[in-house]
Amino acid sequence: MFPMGPTLKAEFPEIENFTRIHWDNKYQLTQNAKRLFLPQVFFVDSTFFKIFDFKVIRGDAQAALLKPHSALITEETAKKLFGDADPIGKTITHYGDDTVTFAVTGILANIPKNSQLQFDALFSFSSIYKPWMFTNWGGNWLDTYLELAPGTNAAALDKKFPDYLKRHLKGDGWKYYKLFTLPIKDVHANAADIGLDYINYQKFDKRSTNLFAIIALIVLVIACVNFINLSTARSAERAKEVGIRKSIGAYRFQLALQFLGETVIIALMALVFSIILVQLALPYINHLSDRDISFNIFGSIKVLATVLGGTVLIGIISGIYPAIYLSSFRASRVLKGSVQVGKNKGSLRNVLVITQFASAIFLMIATVFVLKQLSFMQQQDPGYNRDQIVNIPLDGVTTKKYDLLKKELSGNPLVTGVTASQDILGSHLDQTGVSFRPSFGPKMDLGTTLLVVDPHYLDLYKIKLAAGKNFSDGKIPDFRQFIVNEALAKELMKDYPKKAAHRFNRATIWI
Repeated sequence: MFPMGPTLKAEFPEIENFTRIHWDNKYQLTQNAKRLFLPQVFFVDSTFFKIFDFKVIRGDAQAALLKPHSALITEETAKKLFGDADPIGKTITHYGDDTVTFAVTGILANIPKNSQLQFDALFSFSSIYKPWMFTNWGGNWLDTYLELAPGTNAAALDKKFPDYLKRHLKGDGWKYYKLFTLPIKDVHANAADIGLDYINYQKFDKRSTNLFAIIALIVLVIACVNFINLSTARSAERAKEVGIRKSIGAYRFQLALQFLGETVIIALMALVFSIILVQLALPYINHLSDRDISFNIFGSIKVLATVLGGTVLIGIISGIYPAIYLSSFRASRVLKGSVQVGKNKGSLRNVLVITQFASAIFLMIATVFVLKQLSFMQQQDPGYNRDQIVNIPLDGVTTKKYDLLKKELSGNPLVTGVTASQDILGSHLDQTGVSFRPSFGPKMDLGTTLLVVDPHYLDLYKIKLAAGKNFSDGKIPDFRQFIVNEALAKELMKDYPKKAAHRFNRATIWI
């Protein structure tokens, strides 16, 4: 909520600073006769660079956003708008609901692809201030980042937030919100259940990558066990080598180090082949996952050290038992041919084989479950028609031309229907507070999701009504119309007797 940043800082000494971010997609900018649409821009407070360290290559980061109508643009955006000319001090204009002109006060380095914040320009938030924003405690339309004082206990701070909400939200509205802090290092991968977090670029659930890591670990265990089994099974081929080397003075620890070193070298060779395979497979993985994953182990000393260290560790773990086992042969008995290689080792080998097969069977069972789950998701009826439907995103300007667009598309014989909605089914839907007052009982307050649609929405998506009738068409009704699903209807009626259920249509809902 817009007023949260300044009030949190004023009321809690634990909070040293804040910055707010409001985003706008497909943002139109004009410079003289040149016009372009930027994929995403941010409106931010002047404190943005006190919290974030994006690189400013021209201009003063701390002062660049102090004044209204100030703008910082990336190198790429500057190239598109100004070519090779110096953009500092020049103006750019946005034509939309309001015409806003900005002065370029600095140039940003292009935003790294692995940043969870992706933007093409920063504009001072004060450029778009409206009086209603400062008292708008009900609207969640921006992100607020806080800088806590050193040594602050975030959990203790979170416990103070209910009273804070109670002070600022009218009535019982504070009961429907949960305010808590989240460390910035956790925002990208541990915020999958947080809605309205639209600027968290390609956010994901860390539990998914943890699952992939577990699968990789199981495969690695299978490979290590398999290597140990093969090494001990082929020990007869190296028994004479051990005997001869010991007979000419080699010590056991020297032989053990030799065998262990061989295993580490094999692991390092496997690393080279694995890097080649990853690089070959990565374009297909990126296409499948719709992400831009890169694998450059030489770009970071930390990553390179981790990969090399992990490879050496795997080599040691895989080779330590074969090294100890092979170096244990006695030279005299080996050379006489009286050593039966593998004798009395059956129990350990059986354990290793069982471990290997158990891991492989577990992976196969898990794969079957995943495939069945995906098949269920693809074949399950979602309750609406998804075939032959094209979604066209509209912005603040094109939305005003919706009636004209609908008329033109409806006249095309290839188009059987046109409708509009606030969001797309299957995506995150906005949440709202609802007051429900039936004619036979007390008022009920609760929160629910909301989808604003035009009258033909149910017809185009072939959504069936369990009861009641569709929206009125052709005239503006005297009151706002709502269609609720069965789950919400059940929630609304849970405290009322069944005999009152038939009077549901006479209930009143406020949003």
